[in-house]
Amino acid sequence: MGKKLKRNIYFSICILIGILFIQLLNVFLFYSMHYVIESIARALGGFLLLITIPLLISIVAKLFFKKLFWGVLWKTLAIITIPLCIISFHGAYIEHKKSATPTTKTAPREYRPSENELKEFQSKAESKSFLNMEQVNNAIKKFPSNAINHYNRGILYTSMLKHEKAIKDYSKAIELDPNFAGAYLNRSVEYLFLNDFSSAFMDCSKTIELNPKLSEAFFNRAKIMMHLGKTTESLKDLKRAARLGNAEAIKLLSKNNIKWN
Repeated sequence: MGKKLKRNIYFSICILIGILFIQLLNVFLFYSMHYVIESIARALGGFLLLITIPLLISIVAKLFFKKLFWGVLWKTLAIITIPLCIISFHGAYIEHKKSATPTTKTAPREYRPSENELKEFQSKAESKSFLNMEQVNNAIKKFPSNAINHYNRGILYTSMLKHEKAIKDYSKAIELDPNFAGAYLNRSVEYLFLNDFSSAFMDCSKTIELNPKLSEAFFNRAKIMMHLGKTTESLKDLKRAARLGNAEAIKLLSKNNIKWN
């Protein structure tokens, strides 16, 4: 094997690995795909699509113009595919940045839960609480640096619809344990009740970042998006919640004859 051929193969392989790496990074960073196999499949699909034109050009050059296949390949990859890769990555980054903090031209719709919703919400919170207020307060006095104690008191305040006090305790739990996904999730709901959609959205997104298999977080974020008038994003999160087995999301999508699986 000649030096020129070796060099051409080396350049081609290096560029191909670089393109594949960018595609993998693109998918994992910007497309919120929470299954590794699904993410890799999407990245490989994009990779194969991007290298199709350089491959065809190289084959044609080899067959009809007697050019070196590998020599033409790395040059066309460098001229065509790398710029396309960079443009694609930049476009995904811009879209991700736009959706990271929701903004709408119109004012968000005020969240006004019905009486049945409130009762259901209180009942759900009460079912998560295994201690009364006196027991929780005593636990906090004994172990003030235990995040779960503050989280438990937050749940009690949630069941009483004391939103500000609940937020204070969930915030304390997060301060003590920055990776407490449950505290972020519960605090996002409290912010929703106070119509602080921006904070609710950020807490929901943080919950998903910490636990991407938590269906309730996707369902809650879908609700927030809907109130912000972002129906497309809301539907995406609703479908994700359904795929993760969220009964409320499945019921809502089925009611509206929307496929999600």
